[in-house]
Amino acid sequence: MEVSIFQHPLCSSTKKMCIVQMLTGLCGAGSRLSHCLGTLVQDTSSPCHAVATQCQATWEELVKATTNVSTVVKAQVIPSLQEMNTASETDTDTQKVHEHTQVFICAV
Repeated sequence: MEVSIFQHPLCSSTKKMCIVQMLTGLCGAGSRLSHCLGTLVQDTSSPCHAVATQCQATWEELVKATTNVSTVVKAQVIPSLQEMNTASETDTDTQKVHEHTQVFICAV
């Protein structure tokens, strides 16, 4: 019986890292966008300025939260991935996981 590499227990770890990386990218983009929109509102007495400022603050909080989550997830996932990468098993599925793990560790 062949098992997909994506059913391997460590794949859920790599999925977590991918999700965190996507969230980090999304929050960074949202933060940059909110700052750009904020610069468009010149009138500081405008209700739009208050909304833009609140939007910027919200995105900045999301960036901070995502950074904290990223740190925690990396601390949990990377040792597991490194352990898996150094394992001595050589079956085909494990080799595929090793390759994905190596690429993923290098990307982090």
